[in-house]
Amino acid sequence: MPSDRTRRKKLRTKIVSWTFVPTALVLVGVALVSILSYRQVTGELVIERDRQVIRLSAQQLATELEEYSDALSVVARADDIRAGTPDDKLVMLQQSSSRLAGFDGGTLVLDTFGVVVAAYPERKDALGSDWSDRPFYRAVLRNQIRGRLQPVFSNIIQDGPDGSDVIAVAVPVIGENGEFEGALTGMFLLGTRSISAFYGDLVRLRVGSACSTYLVDENSEIIYRSDCTENAESRVHEPAVEQVLSGQVGAVKTRDASNREIVASYAPVPGTPWGLIAEEYWSVLTETSQGYLRFLLLLLLAGVAIPSLLSQSLSAVLRSRSPNSSTRRKRSLRAGSRQRSARRLAMRLKRWLCSSMSCRNSSSRATHTSKSE
Repeated sequence: MPSDRTRRKKLRTKIVSWTFVPTALVLVGVALVSILSYRQVTGELVIERDRQVIRLSAQQLATELEEYSDALSVVARADDIRAGTPDDKLVMLQQSSSRLAGFDGGTLVLDTFGVVVAAYPERKDALGSDWSDRPFYRAVLRNQIRGRLQPVFSNIIQDGPDGSDVIAVAVPVIGENGEFEGALTGMFLLGTRSISAFYGDLVRLRVGSACSTYLVDENSEIIYRSDCTENAESRVHEPAVEQVLSGQVGAVKTRDASNREIVASYAPVPGTPWGLIAEEYWSVLTETSQGYLRFLLLLLLAGVAIPSLLSQSLSAVLRSRSPNSSTRRKRSLRAGSRQRSARRLAMRLKRWLCSSMSCRNSSSRATHTSKSE
């Protein structure tokens, strides 16, 4: 049979288990739920913030682009552009060169039938060419028919000097009686960031702490890229391109080509067929919240360590109050001695009573004998 010491030891173990283990499990569960909830809420707030930032950035870009279209509209209202000869139109373009200096790919005047009749700087390769099949010219004509006199921004086209890639901005030329007289077109060269006002505006456009910023056209071709990675072949997040070209504004957590977690936010640029996309590293976005997360982890460790220390203290108190074997032996010896003493005393009393009773009986018999005589 187990000794008293073994039974007490098992009892202490059960007490510690019944108090510490459930408490620790509850604390761990609460801490884990808190941490997971905190991370989820933080992620949702970060994504919502990026969604709002990219939308505002796209609107800012659209506002800056209006300056170029407004400059074209002012020149397009000049009489020489509306009703002058091709030479008059060329002279007007030359006189407006300071106003149209932002178009580093040149400016061109197309007549009612989409034929290039004037260009500055001079474009012998373009003069007399029929551009009526160009999407931007058809968009200007279509807007005129619908009564919408708004500028048109093209996708990347190869109509720049020597067939270079350009972006075209076209505004309608309207006659005195409201008739369509053609289009005035300005062009931005692509790939010349150091001298292009257009690229200068894009460089100044910073989307939060984005590591990579992309401006894509309707054909998913990259107009502008600001990439902080060393990988020159990095590509824009394709699902984000599909979403932004469908006119949606949003942000999604995903992974880039190097398998790093990123948040890809996207928004269409108002008034254009373009989309603005920004990619930010998830670790950078959540860097501020990491301190609070570490604090929660410290609370978790404290919640596990404190009950453990308390249980150890309780065990120490129980051990200090429980008698050891030598003390129990002494107490047992003293109890046995008291029992033996009590038995001896009882026996002495019994003998004394017996002796007393026997003396009384003898004297009573003697008295009875004397009387009978």
